[in-house]
Amino acid sequence: MIPPLWHHLMTPKVQAWDRDFATEEERQLAARASARSGITALREAVQGA
Repeated sequence: MIPPLWHHLMTPKVQAWDRDFATEEERQLAARASARSGITALREAVQGA
């Protein structure tokens, strides 16, 4: 797949999963991974939280 398209489609799904189904420990892990990801939308979501 084309990475920008993949990130555009999957980032909202990942964020929804983290919000709706992840445990608190998983949310903390996800926040750290998002901060290091290099994906702008994920990094902005962590900074805004």
